[in-house]
Amino acid sequence: MGQCAAYNNWLAVLQATEFDSYNKYWVSSRKTDDLLAFGEPTVDVSDSTMLYVTYSEGFKSGGFSAADDGTPGNLPTSAPPIPPVVNNGFQANSFVSTVPNADFEFDDESVESFEIGGKHEFAGGAVRLNWAAFYSEYDDLQTTIFKGVGFAVNNAASSEVQGSRSIS
Repeated sequence: MGQCAAYNNWLAVLQATEFDSYNKYWVSSRKTDDLLAFGEPTVDVSDSTMLYVTYSEGFKSGGFSAADDGTPGNLPTSAPPIPPVVNNGFQANSFVSTVPNADFEFDDESVESFEIGGKHEFAGGAVRLNWAAFYSEYDDLQTTIFKGVGFAVNNAASSEVQGSRSIS
């Protein structure tokens, strides 16, 4: 009975081990440095009215999509396959297992935002009205997409967000 249990444990270890010949290790790194601007001048028009304008910049660091590591049978590559090599009657695989797919790395996302607004009090402070209009422009917007076996992050070209809000 003890030998059977030990044998089953050994099989569990073997099943948990992945036996393949694909090299999943490569040297790649990225560094992000960014100086961000922010400004918010305000003007008190009266004791009950304040107006403001805001300009700000932001970013989200790029990175690597682990779901898109370029190993065979994982995710389709956007690059054309490498022609197969025939050597001694054996056809080699048509991929390079140590080279990640083209969309493995994604870029930094950046945003520029503008806002104009006001804060007002009426009826001796009994009623308040706050309002704002805003506009934001994103470059290299990071989007998450499902690729069949997992989620990967890619960059979209650009995106704009605009709107207004008021609170009373």
